[in-house]
Amino acid sequence: MGAWEITNFGNDTAMDWISDFEEDPTVPLLLQTMQAVFEDEYLDSDIASEALAAIEVVAAAKGKPSSDFPEEIEAGQLAAVAAAIDTKLIETCKKTITRIIKEQDNELFELWQEAGEGQDWVNIQKDLLSRVS
Repeated sequence: MGAWEITNFGNDTAMDWISDFEEDPTVPLLLQTMQAVFEDEYLDSDIASEALAAIEVVAAAKGKPSSDFPEEIEAGQLAAVAAAIDTKLIETCKKTITRIIKEQDNELFELWQEAGEGQDWVNIQKDLLSRVS
């Protein structure tokens, strides 16, 4: 049975991506994951979930992890990301979150709206935006 909770790590897709990050804990992987959000006009929920997990890694590397940040990620992996955080990475994170919370052509937004938790989900993303800024 799959996980489906409102937090950014409350779904199997995000946790699968965390496994990928464990194997390749690099900024290029983070950027590639975020850039996927902009590849198609319609934003697939899996792509959005992976990008949110990537941004959560950046926030954690800045010392502002979510309350459910995966324990699997080691301090050394976060330190490597922290050392590479620059203005470009932060701007990419912000741009990505802005796209993900945009209502139009967005499967993940639609799913949370249908579940009656759209505004709560958007608020979580706004919190992430403040933590990564």
